[in-house]
Amino acid sequence: MKFMGFVAIVLVTSSLQAQEAVSPAMRETIDKITKMRETLKVSADRSGAL
Repeated sequence: MKFMGFVAIVLVTSSLQAQEAVSPAMRETIDKITKMRETLKVSADRSGAL
């Protein structure tokens, strides 16, 4: 679970650096990854994993 969160963070960080040159489909993917990251963080906070 922690690894998945790490991968999401890396992908979002990398994607945000090139934010101005993204297509609408890529923007949607970035938004989904961002939401997944937030959900994972809330889940981890609730379970006391962090």
